[in-house]
Amino acid sequence: APDSLSDSQKREIEANIARDVLATAKHREIRYASTGVVDVDGGFDVAGKLTLHGKTRSLPVTVRRRDGEYLARAVVHQPDFGIRPYSA
Repeated sequence: APDSLSDSQKREIEANIARDVLATAKHREIRYASTGVVDVDGGFDVAGKLTLHGKTRSLPVTVRRRDGEYLARAVVHQPDFGIRPYSA
C-alpha cells in the first residue's frame, strides 16, 4: 500500500519511473490535442491525440460534471506508447 512506503521510497519510485519508464531525458514533452468535443448530458466526450514517449495515439477523454466540478477520465494503455509498465 502507498501509505506503507517511506518518503525516500516514494521519491525513488518516482525517479525510477521518470528515468526508466517515461524516459524523460529523451521524451521531454507529453501533449494532448483535442480534435473534437461533443456535448453530452452531464459533460463532454472529447476526441484527441496523446503524444507520450515519442508516440502519438488517439485517446478519447470523458468529462463529466459531478458535485460542482468537472472530472476528466482517460485510459492510457502504456504498451501502445512503447512503455513497459512499471512495478515496484
